[in-house]
Amino acid sequence: MGDLYQPTTRPGHRLPHAWLERDGNRHSTLDLVGHDRFVLLLGGDNRMWREAVATVAQRWAVTIEVAGIGGEPGSGVDYVDQGQWSALREIGEQGAILVRPDHHVAWRAFAPGNDPVQELSTAVSQVIGR
Repeated sequence: MGDLYQPTTRPGHRLPHAWLERDGNRHSTLDLVGHDRFVLLLGGDNRMWREAVATVAQRWAVTIEVAGIGGEPGSGVDYVDQGQWSALREIGEQGAILVRPDHHVAWRAFAPGNDPVQELSTAVSQVIGR
């Protein structure tokens, strides 16, 4: 008998599907992931992570798209949760989930520590093997 699928954002697992809304259009969390870039999924309170992405992407010469997901559109929220993502994300409003181009979760943080640039840089360097 097969295993029962449990959606999770634990590193090593495939990113779970959840419906999101942007500009009146419906999107899946899976639609946010490209085959040529990393994606950093963020909660609504994400200024520190957004600032870290530019530095880390340049440092490691990788593309990292950012998608803030929250309850209402506004500052830092690019996509509105349709009720599923908040139950699946397993991070807080200040958390981050780094997703590889193959739709697998590479790393996650429940909230930024003292140095989000260093945290994200370490995660990316481990994923790309440098």
